Amino acid sequence: MYRGDSSLKEAKKVIFIYLGEQLAFILLEAFALSWIICKNYIDVCLDMLIKWLDC
Repeated sequence: MYRGDSSLKEAKKVIFIYLGEQLAFILLEAFALSWIICKNYIDVCLDMLIKWLDC
């Protein structure tokens, strides 16, 4: 009985660690993707602004 409880706790801990890592990875990917999109958008806006100022 006691051994079963401790192995269940270990399993829960492993699952929580795994889910935490997955969540952190997803958030990191989402942040990186949004950063790339924003950076491209800013670059395009700056290019347009420079062209507009040159005219």
